Amino acid sequence: MKASLLLRCWGALCLLGLSGPGWAAPAIVKVGAYSFPPYLEGTQGVTPRFLALLNSHQDRWRFVLVRTSARRRYIELDAGVFDMMAFENPQWSWNASKIRIGRPLLRDAELSIARSAPGRDQSFFASAHTRVAVFGFHYGFSGQRALTGGGPELYFVAKPALVLEQVLSGKSAQGITTKSYLGRLLAADPALASRLIVGEKKDCEYTLGPLFSPRSPISPDEFDQLIAHLSGQWKDFVAAEGLSPAN
Repeated sequence: MKASLLLRCWGALCLLGLSGPGWAAPAIVKVGAYSFPPYLEGTQGVTPRFLALLNSHQDRWRFVLVRTSARRRYIELDAGVFDMMAFENPQWSWNASKIRIGRPLLRDAELSIARSAPGRDQSFFASAHTRVAVFGFHYGFSGQRALTGGGPELYFVAKPALVLEQVLSGKSAQGITTKSYLGRLLAADPALASRLIVGEKKDCEYTLGPLFSPRSPISPDEFDQLIAHLSGQWKDFVAAEGLSPAN
């Protein structure tokens, strides 16, 4: 009778996921992400798929997505709304004393785009024209400062997808868009290439990696070890997503 009861209790614990070392449930790690395609667009993107990969290969932590915005991310990480970000750059206006930095994972860039037109070539990007960019994003032409104020030749949109829309409609002569995002758009619609000129000179290039609150349940070293443990799965993930590894 006692043995049967013990077996039933053990089975219940296994169903609850408490049969590991110390019978501890996974620590919840809240991962902030804002609209930054292809890393997050709506509810889809690289970040949610990355978190699913992490959750499927270990049970010590449970990574959950928390939506934020480009402007709110600083305040909300500091306030504990989320614990970390997966694909971020510490040079993007972060206070170094309030964050912990992990090893860079990916490399990306911002590119200039313009609508194709007769006689228009790369020299078009060297001239002064109206330019559209995303509010709160960081760019090379702004000295890596977050854009919060425009001017007669610079204006903002709230979402990266609107940059392309403004350029193709002729409302803006030039736009700035993320290299990996543009690559996906061109792969999905090859005819788009004939409608655009892409600047050969990058506005800026940067690495992306994890950034943590000092109170995060997972430390930078632990996260780095987790990525190292994934090894081949991480490399396959990067390749499948069409991204460039940091190293």
